[in-house]
Amino acid sequence: MIPQVLMYWVPFYLLAYLVRRADTHLLRLLVLPIVLTTATYCTYWFKVEQPELATAEFGRSECSPVTGEPHSSCVVVAFLCIVVVAKALDFAFARNGRFKVGEKELPPIGGFAKSKGTNGKANGYANGAANGEANGHAHSLNSHTALFPPWFRDASEIIFTMRGIGWDFGKGLYVPKESRSLERGAFLRATVSSLLYNYIVIDIINTFFKHIPRVGTYQGGSIFLPEIAPLPRYALSSAIHLAAGFMIQYGMDVCNDIATLVGVGVLGQDPAAWPPIQDKAWKATSLHEYWGKRWHQTLRQVFLVFGGRIGAHFAGSVGMVLGSFFASGMYHELGMHMSDHRVTLFFLIQGVGIILEGLWKRATGRNVEGVLGWMWTAFFVLVIGQITSEYLLPLRVAHTEEHRAQRTPGL
Repeated sequence: MIPQVLMYWVPFYLLAYLVRRADTHLLRLLVLPIVLTTATYCTYWFKVEQPELATAEFGRSECSPVTGEPHSSCVVVAFLCIVVVAKALDFAFARNGRFKVGEKELPPIGGFAKSKGTNGKANGYANGAANGEANGHAHSLNSHTALFPPWFRDASEIIFTMRGIGWDFGKGLYVPKESRSLERGAFLRATVSSLLYNYIVIDIINTFFKHIPRVGTYQGGSIFLPEIAPLPRYALSSAIHLAAGFMIQYGMDVCNDIATLVGVGVLGQDPAAWPPIQDKAWKATSLHEYWGKRWHQTLRQVFLVFGGRIGAHFAGSVGMVLGSFFASGMYHELGMHMSDHRVTLFFLIQGVGIILEGLWKRATGRNVEGVLGWMWTAFFVLVIGQITSEYLLPLRVAHTEEHRAQRTPGL
């Protein structure tokens, strides 16, 4: 089943190749529908019916748009499809193609891109210069990956760069400071240690979840336990919500550690090309800082494509903020096959909070910061955030069983 599920990567790689070649805009627009239709079909045509596999998923979907039958698509596959669709749209509509920092022109079809490698230093993007922006170097796969043809390496690089470090679409990106040594051996050892530490933390949090009635089962349950008094009930729900946030954060770090080990250890990339993915989100003293710097920026381009740019077209910076957070909400809602729009509402409220911070600065000349800023941020993320935790944590097996019982044969 896996080969069929990922077949849409063939036209997607073609689109990635073309976006790195000159005078291919029309051709990319013609390839785009193929990528969109195959990605959608390959993601939703299959079904997983075993309830015990629900622990590998976040939620249950409705009926498949292809088969009409109730199914449960792996959330990773669904999320991957949404990311690919966003990147495909960006590749197709980038009129002049996508450039690395410092590139002036792209080669024609059949030619080779002139990649600028790093000089082994993190002075451009790993340390973010003085202002924390990714204003430094484009980094490329080096001679260790010579077993792959140049066009494939180049296409792979534009596909798998999520934050846009060293690319034209990563301009203004905040990159956390690097604390690891950039000597290859020491860097790899520190990354392995980070991977083990993050995995252990995730395992501890997962054990905590398993000791909570209903929440720790694949059937799922509310984080607000009705059988206990209000004060301990909401204290427990807050602890669950906080633990879920840390689990997501450490889970992202695990994924980044694994990708870093592959990139540096297997493909021979420069360690400076793999800066940290997050920056201690719990230290944020404003929503601007939380969502724009300390939380991971891997989906920044996805949300700009699906909502930020559209919102900016109609309502300027306010529209960009609300559009991006609306896209974030729909990404989580659709990716996890949810039907409760409070997930999207949560992200929209975050956008409203950021707009209010901007109005505060305009009125007072001061940023939201300090202890009060930390409390403000905690309220939006931890208190308001609990409107979504009840739906992010449960793994609803009963939902699919109900659909199966209600399904009319032949539909």
